[in-house]
Amino acid sequence: MEKCLLVIDDDPTIADYIRFVVPDWTVLVAYNGVEGIALAHEWSTRIDIIILDITMPHSGTLVAAQIRTALPTIPILVYTNGANAVDTQTLEALGCPSPISKDINTSTLRECIYTTAQQLLQPPDRNLLLPFLLQTATESEQTFRHNHPPTVPLAALAAPGIIRTTIQTVVSGSGHTLRIITSDTASLQAQLTQRHVDIIIADSSLQSMAQGIAQQFQIPLLIVARSMSTAFRIVGDSVIVIDVLTREVVQDAVATILAEQRYVSPELKQVLELPVLNDLERKIIQRYLQNIEPKVIADQLGIAKDTVYHRWNSICTKLGVRDVIELTQWVDQWQERDRPSTIK
Repeated sequence: MEKCLLVIDDDPTIADYIRFVVPDWTVLVAYNGVEGIALAHEWSTRIDIIILDITMPHSGTLVAAQIRTALPTIPILVYTNGANAVDTQTLEALGCPSPISKDINTSTLRECIYTTAQQLLQPPDRNLLLPFLLQTATESEQTFRHNHPPTVPLAALAAPGIIRTTIQTVVSGSGHTLRIITSDTASLQAQLTQRHVDIIIADSSLQSMAQGIAQQFQIPLLIVARSMSTAFRIVGDSVIVIDVLTREVVQDAVATILAEQRYVSPELKQVLELPVLNDLERKIIQRYLQNIEPKVIADQLGIAKDTVYHRWNSICTKLGVRDVIELTQWVDQWQERDRPSTIK
């Protein structure tokens, strides 16, 4: 069976790095200690090792005490900044090996993971320290839950780069939980068979693959479009434009989708609902932006090809554009003006 580890760290980049270090392992992720404890219980029969940060809300030391008490056979590797300043005596009393620093090299980290995963552990000694730690942990967890209401679990499919980083940062800031983030469709499918999420967020460059997976698992899909014209092409799915992706927008989008409604960025909605364009013209624009031939557009919309040409000429006149290139530019520049000067 494939090896499995759980990363508990509030830095979303750490799990990506761990996947690089042990590419053949299944890597589960929790971005806070409370979620990490829940995942550890849920996956207790599969997890070979837990990689734990210390400096995060609901301290990693308290998390270690709770997990080592409830799940004593799962080894914990403390991987944190400033490892020399960590209370190693307490961690050793809990049966954890010496902490390692996040600045160690890849090969050393890989060796530590394999070595720690093979340890045979006994429950921690119930000395005077353990009851105190568990009581403190209970109080800390209650405080954390009070300050952090239940979040919506999300998955993200995004190509490496700025759009993926933006999704990670904004979703974390929105208060929701990004349980899965990957650029690999096979990895997303495998993880969705094991973990529940309410919504998939996908980079528009991976839209077609994301749509297939969303349909397969019957999960709502939210597309993050790389431009306004890209967003305009998207039909049926909820859509946000990357330029206006904020935590408030994510919160609004998630609430709308959970209410079983389609979410459309307000900026895009303004374009889609321009009174100068009728519904047929909007549908024609979307298809022209997808580079669909007029004959195919006519077949899709159940109209004559001459009607498509006539409506296209009308669109060009209304918007002051001459071709698809200018139409794309017009849509992308929409946010830079309150209303196009060509529209009366």
